[in-house]
Amino acid sequence: MQQRRHSTPRVVFVQPHQEINIHPVPRKRTKVLGRYLSLGIASLASYLRHNGYPDVHAIDTASPLLSYEQFEAKIRTLRPDIVAITSTTIDFPECVALSRIVKKVDPDTPIIVGGFQMNVYPSASMEQETIDVGVVGDGEEVFLELVQAYAAGRSFDGIPGTWTRINGVPTAAAPRDPPDDLDALPWPARELFPVHLYRAITIQRPFATMTTVRGCPYSCKYCGQVGERQSFRMRSAESVAEEIKWLVSIGYKELIFFDETFTVHRARTRELCERLIAMGSPIPWTCRTRVDLVDDELLRIMRKAGCKRLQMGIESGSPAVLKRMDRRVDLKQVEQAFNYAASIGFETRGYFMLGYLQETQQETDDTIDLACRMPLDWASFSRTLGLPGTPLYEEMIRTGIIDGDFWLKYTRLQFGDDMPYIKDEAWLRDAQRRAYRRFYGRPRVLAGKLKDMTSLHRLREYVQGAQLFMSIQTEANRNVPKTLWKRSTFQRDLALDEITVTPNVPSTGGFEAFMG
Repeated sequence: MQQRRHSTPRVVFVQPHQEINIHPVPRKRTKVLGRYLSLGIASLASYLRHNGYPDVHAIDTASPLLSYEQFEAKIRTLRPDIVAITSTTIDFPECVALSRIVKKVDPDTPIIVGGFQMNVYPSASMEQETIDVGVVGDGEEVFLELVQAYAAGRSFDGIPGTWTRINGVPTAAAPRDPPDDLDALPWPARELFPVHLYRAITIQRPFATMTTVRGCPYSCKYCGQVGERQSFRMRSAESVAEEIKWLVSIGYKELIFFDETFTVHRARTRELCERLIAMGSPIPWTCRTRVDLVDDELLRIMRKAGCKRLQMGIESGSPAVLKRMDRRVDLKQVEQAFNYAASIGFETRGYFMLGYLQETQQETDDTIDLACRMPLDWASFSRTLGLPGTPLYEEMIRTGIIDGDFWLKYTRLQFGDDMPYIKDEAWLRDAQRRAYRRFYGRPRVLAGKLKDMTSLHRLREYVQGAQLFMSIQTEANRNVPKTLWKRSTFQRDLALDEITVTPNVPSTGGFEAFMG
């Protein structure tokens, strides 16, 4: 393979779409709930620019939705030196398909994959021969080092925080400590994305998304924040306020905080609110947090600072189930927090899980009952799925609820029809349908939605939401058949033997050896 060297390599970041995945409801319905840019990619791109590598681009294959042929055309037009793809586990087959297209265009283009998937299945992911480097953990510093190595013609082998293949074997380099000072990182390069195409139901456009913390200090057994417990870090209130000021100045109309526990540090939350109030509460915003991390006083200052919507996980109406989840909250806290929020004027949304470990029919009914008696404007009911790397998933394997490691097989593109739900899917489907019918079929909720239809845009959103509701209530709400599994991995359109991939050769420390 001919060694390439460019002092300012062109880097193309790719955000896979989820049009074909395991979601139980067709994505053409669920996309009405929200379509967002990848803050991870935007942050990496900004970090490269900040450190002297300006030739960066982003492709969001869902906005607008690209066919494989259109994606290939974009790659041919951009002619990247490096392609970087972010991937969750669910997205991984699509990630593989896109990597195959890149290799079809140019077998010498190194492909780097990061994201959640690399945190949980790095070795198995690297078995895919079209993936050259895996990045584990925070990506800014390691990705910069990878680009610097490429520019200098050096091997990627051994760069801390990565996986490569050495002598054909997936091999981990030393781990890398995550950056402590989040304030020192440049703000995400949102301008690389088609911001005008992103949407979230009831949110005014254009809107921005933001994260102000990394990691989570809690340990709920079902949560996919794998590996993030010991690395919880926060941006300062001053840094967050300055970015909000800039977002307002360039025309964003609403803001969504994607932090799982926005109010985890009370003093910081209060300081941020005070800064926003001093700025005239310039933008309405939405945040997510826990019921035990808010009270009447904090909610009042948040509302004054522009917080419009509050989203909190409730998960179950059964104290016994909450204990099995290791949620460390009680139902009194749940009802108190939402009553406070409703009385102050927040739009509220609660999240619920149906069919948790050992959950009885009565416990499921208790969850639905709780949702219906709470002062909620919106409720989301999900089927409990064992996510990779979680204590819940490990228990499902250990106790035989699922046969072997489903997600490991999935990573290796070995698909089947049975998803790793805790309960029988027919049981879960019935519970989910009952929950949505009971919650959204009540006169108070219906009247509230009718009152909220204040524009043609809002009417269109609610019509699409109704279509989603009907999908949940019909046979469209089912697992993806094997024919779509095959399509999602691009095996029908592009077999591996159609791609010229250089065989693995012993590593000698040079870039040419790495690409082998």
